[in-house]
Amino acid sequence: MDAIVQVGITGAVAGVVSALVNGVIAPRINWGIEKKREQLKHKRELIALWRKMAHSYWREGSGKVVFPSYLEKHLDYYSLKPLLKNDQELVEIFNRGQTPTEATNACHARLLEIIASIEREWGLL
Repeated sequence: MDAIVQVGITGAVAGVVSALVNGVIAPRINWGIEKKREQLKHKRELIALWRKMAHSYWREGSGKVVFPSYLEKHLDYYSLKPLLKNDQELVEIFNRGQTPTEATNACHARLLEIIASIEREWGLL
């Protein structure tokens, strides 16, 4: 085969491969990166919502609110609940408190520990 024809075929193949990479593969990679970025953003937002919920429980419920009923009024609790390995543990912690204030403080502390462990598990720390 003539050298000019070989160069022409090589150039054409390179052009097709380049177009394939730019047209199909690169957008897919960019989409994957964007999807991962959105997932991390969503997880960070959930962590912030859960911490805010835990703080409002501690602030508003200290000494007067029974543990599960207060959190169940928060919609954010239902996004956390499936991730709780044992939400009954929080009820038991609340019931062990010497006073209602101690019970609320203990539940608040444990709830923050659980949220922090989820944050570590998700690789956000």
